[in-house]
Amino acid sequence: MTQLPNTSDLASDLASDLAGVLGPAAHGLVVLDGPKRVGNERRWQLRLADGREVLLAQLVEELANDECVRRRYRQDVERLAALDLQDVAPLIAWGPKQDNGPPWRLRPRPAGQTLEAWLDARAPAPADEVAQILAALCDRLAKLHDLGMVIRDLSPAKIALTAEGPVFVDIGLARVDILSTRTAASLVLEGSPYTAPELLMRTAVDGRADLYGVGVLAFRALTGQLPFPDTHALLRPAGPAPRPRSIQPTVPEPIDALVASLLDTEPATRPRAARLVADVLRGQAQLGAMVPARSSCQSCGAAMPLGQRLCTACGKLAVQFQHATDDINPDARVKLVLRKLKEDAEPMAALQQLSADLCEGQAPALNFVVGDARMYSKQEIERRIPLPCTLFNDLDADTAARIQQRYADKGIELKVVKLDAVDRGGKPSALTHTQRRTGGIIAGVIAVVGAGAIVIGAPIPVVLASVVAGGGLLGGLMVYGFRKANRRRLERWGRSLMQLRAGPAALPASDPLVARLTALIQAKPAADLHALLAELALIVQRLVDHRASNQGEAAQIDMATQPVAALVSQVERRVGLINAIDAELAELDEGLLVRGLAAANARNEPATGETQVKLLNGLDRLRELEVRRAQSLTSILEAADLMRRAVELGLAVHDPEHEHERHVRAAMLALEAGPET
Repeated sequence: MTQLPNTSDLASDLASDLAGVLGPAAHGLVVLDGPKRVGNERRWQLRLADGREVLLAQLVEELANDECVRRRYRQDVERLAALDLQDVAPLIAWGPKQDNGPPWRLRPRPAGQTLEAWLDARAPAPADEVAQILAALCDRLAKLHDLGMVIRDLSPAKIALTAEGPVFVDIGLARVDILSTRTAASLVLEGSPYTAPELLMRTAVDGRADLYGVGVLAFRALTGQLPFPDTHALLRPAGPAPRPRSIQPTVPEPIDALVASLLDTEPATRPRAARLVADVLRGQAQLGAMVPARSSCQSCGAAMPLGQRLCTACGKLAVQFQHATDDINPDARVKLVLRKLKEDAEPMAALQQLSADLCEGQAPALNFVVGDARMYSKQEIERRIPLPCTLFNDLDADTAARIQQRYADKGIELKVVKLDAVDRGGKPSALTHTQRRTGGIIAGVIAVVGAGAIVIGAPIPVVLASVVAGGGLLGGLMVYGFRKANRRRLERWGRSLMQLRAGPAALPASDPLVARLTALIQAKPAADLHALLAELALIVQRLVDHRASNQGEAAQIDMATQPVAALVSQVERRVGLINAIDAELAELDEGLLVRGLAAANARNEPATGETQVKLLNGLDRLRELEVRRAQSLTSILEAADLMRRAVELGLAVHDPEHEHERHVRAAMLALEAGPET
């Protein structure tokens, strides 16, 4: 066995492998640092005879003893070596050539510092500098996603900042720990804050998992800290991530909104493609064009595109609650009032989520004055919402009862109250039921006091004069105070804090393209495709409706939206591929395969035996299918964004004659509604 000089820190078999692979270049090799345990590898910093500094990494022995993990590591290294991308640090060599030793790899050390070192030195950094670095990073991520690769752990230690731009190092190996025979708890203990929450739930993820990592990088670069510094990202608390502007107010609003969307726990509500994130960071696209406006089904709670009528998850109408219709008697209309709220985080979070599901647009921040008002400063009292507060106004009794029960199921008590004059649209000078009742009680008290004074012998004229004068003064002050409070209430909160979400129009499949997309939905594809296809059907239907109402510009609309038909065909083909892949994946239980290998090893079955070979081939096929699925889903997501942009171009075209008719109708309505002279 050949022993290299100056390599006493290397195992003899590893030094021999290097000598065999590198040949004469191995002589003069020097170990600069190591070995060190990094993740699932032992690593050394080396200098070759030609002066190049390289990194040598070898799978740790306890994992290398597992044939499943050893095989996966070797395959990932070979796949990494096959990448022909300048954005990925190449492999100089890898081995061993025989299958029974711990696999290793040798790669160069890119010039420049790691992104980790840059963050330590510079964060919080100016937003324009952060945007420039991350836009270049997303360009390179997009190329990897096109190949079906998902990094899964976008750690800044795996990114080198070179003169040519960011370079990825040590990527493609994040699955080795997960696929070992250890439990999923190891992922929590050894994972990084840059891993997306869905990695704990499933192994078949797409590029949006890496975009979560981009969000964490952006947050740290802009603020100097992690979004969840006290807990693991996989176990992050419920609710939205903190906004960078809450820590660094100088962060521009568009970048703040982008980071918030990247850190969403739900992949469907993140931006869909790294290439589009790069466009936003460069100011070449808007966030709204990338992240579809979404709401949730009021029946089952599933996330869905805003404006979709039928929930594809439960098959029910997405909007279950509406304001009272014109045929409901005004005296039968009611409102829902929140009178008190517990000072616990759980009911407050439930109140915010329920209200967001029910209300039109974005739910306001429901920061109430809870408990003893003396615990708040004057400024806090001004910013917060006083209780009692009307959440929803102008409801029929049945709708109010159903909404009341929905909140009660979450431990939140709402009171059904009849509408008062102000609720019905009256002026602030009108008094509410409570205000009139309060005035009546005080008037009664004054009358009782006056009667008591007469009983004990006070002169009746004096008592009557005092009651009238005092009661009138007190009553006037009370009415003035009530009216002032009503004015402030209307100016600040309106007649109710929120309006119920309007029910969207029906979406008939009145066009062949819409019908084709609807057929894909009816085939019940995977959940991640369900919402996407429903949204595409919705926007294509909008285009169809727009074309029908702008016949004079139909040719121009068709020209602007010409790619839509081809994109629908591409979506159909890719959905078919994913459906076939999902059907095969359903028969390949990864946990069962790994446990089968562990059992075979425990029985000392030979690695070349029929059982082990079959199980290993099953895991190989599983990985191949995951890569193909990620590639197909990336193609669908990009086709969807191209389709959305094409539809937006079509919707921007208007028929001048149709526009003129619309303006005339609006003017006539304004004249009819004007005051009579």
